[in-house]
Amino acid sequence: MDLSKNSISNIIESFHSNDVALASIEQLKKEFRRNGIDLQISDIGSTDYNLLINEVAHPIEFLIEKDLQRLMQLLYSVDIPDQLSKRAFNSNDPILHIAQLIVNRSIQKVLIRRAYSSGSTFTDPI
Repeated sequence: MDLSKNSISNIIESFHSNDVALASIEQLKKEFRRNGIDLQISDIGSTDYNLLINEVAHPIEFLIEKDLQRLMQLLYSVDIPDQLSKRAFNSNDPILHIAQLIVNRSIQKVLIRRAYSSGSTFTDPI
């Protein structure tokens, strides 16, 4: 995969690789844990991107309803730009949109680490 031509579709496509999926799930759990949130993933070995989005959406929904400040901290620590966060909150389905932003960013972090460890270059689309 040419990481210099990174796009959301390439990020999603990369997730279908089992090792990228597992590393991305671990990255997600770490990000949530860092913010005091226990992220439960029911099928940890799955490479189903949409299933993962739905799993991440559950705590996002709770945070939107009960602890918006913690959600904002999570978005900041995951490194979601304010502009994208605002767009997500104003979308038709903010819960799924925010879950997608978080999952995509976690996959990007995995891909960035791998690119740098292998000497490749990576252009961050965010």
